[in-house]
Amino acid sequence: VKKMPEVDKNRVGLWGASFSGGHVLVTAARDHNVKAVSAVVPFVDAWASLDLIHPLLMLAGAGYGLADLASSALLGMNLNLGIVGKPGDFAFLTFPGWYEEVVNKLPEDTNWKNEMPARSILEIALYRPTLVVSDIRCPVQVIYGSKDQGIKPETVEEAIQKISKVESHRWPMNHFGPFTGEFVDKTLHEQLKFFTEHLK
Repeated sequence: VKKMPEVDKNRVGLWGASFSGGHVLVTAARDHNVKAVSAVVPFVDAWASLDLIHPLLMLAGAGYGLADLASSALLGMNLNLGIVGKPGDFAFLTFPGWYEEVVNKLPEDTNWKNEMPARSILEIALYRPTLVVSDIRCPVQVIYGSKDQGIKPETVEEAIQKISKVESHRWPMNHFGPFTGEFVDKTLHEQLKFFTEHLK
């Protein structure tokens, strides 16, 4: 993006939500040329989220991930796992209400498939953006929900405390509140205000 002629490389801001909310925090920790970051309901620590998954499902997922790793390396074939499912389903994200929020709101002509290589779960389980957020030098905005079923608000707050320049907004919403509920306009307002101030 910085190499694009229409982009001012000295005024690059990052925005991410959920899993990509963790990505933008990690990117800003690595690249101190980033000017500002807004992370919405960010995934900050896989270890904390694993506490919300039934141990047997976690073991089954790890085994399936290892089988996929072997299958892809030896046979060139993927063993896929559902990305989102209902509680009790064999899928990566099975928190209450998530299946309906994602699958039931897809456009009819979508090409998106509710699947991913099972080996991805092995890498995701070790992904902990909270360990590097103290290296971020630019202003950071974090918007998160006190009713999030998949990302513990306490875990987000622990990450927030490690960031030197941060503004945070905790609202009584679930994981999808910033995108489909009553907090959409409020989220957009705060993000626009934040980037207008820090990307001058």
